[in-house]
Amino acid sequence: MTDGPADERCHSCGRLDPINCPCPLEDDVYLSDNELATKETADAVLDVAEERVRQVAKWGVQSIPLGGNESWVHAANEARRIADARDKEGTLTWADVLLEEVFETLAETDPAKFREELVQVAAVAVAAIEDIDREAADAERSRVAAEGAVIDQAIQEGRLPLRSPADTARAAE
Repeated sequence: MTDGPADERCHSCGRLDPINCPCPLEDDVYLSDNELATKETADAVLDVAEERVRQVAKWGVQSIPLGGNESWVHAANEARRIADARDKEGTLTWADVLLEEVFETLAETDPAKFREELVQVAAVAVAAIEDIDREAADAERSRVAAEGAVIDQAIQEGRLPLRSPADTARAAE
C-alpha cells in the first residue's frame, strides 16, 4: 500500500490519469481503487461539490430538522407503484425514479435510515446527470462526425484543396 494518491489507471490501456487519457474507451469506464466509475460520474460529483460550496457560502453551515415522518408512507408507496408500472410499460423516467427515492426518504423517521435514503436520492440524481452529459457528448460527437464527413466529401470532390503544411508555407511566400 502506498501513501500517495490512489492508483488510477485507464481501464483500456492502463495509463495513469484515465479521465484525460487519449485512449478511446467504448464505455468511458476507468478504474480507481479497484472500483468502476465513469467520467460522467466524476464530472457530476464535482458539480455537486461545487454547488455545496456555493450553498455554504450563501447560507453557512446549516443544522435543521430532517422532517421525515410517517405521513409520507402513502406517497412513497404510490411513487413506487407508479415507477414499477412505468418500468413495466417501458416509460420509466429519471423523474419517476427520483420521486420514488425522495418520497421514501421523507417517510423515514430514523436518522440513519433517512441518511441511507438521502444517499440513494443523491445517487439517482448523479445517474440522471450522467445520462444528460452522455447524451450531450453523443450529440457533439455526431455533430463533429457530420462536419468531418462534409469536409471529406468536399476534398474528394475537389471543392476543398488538401494542402500539406509545406504547400501552405510555399504559397504564402
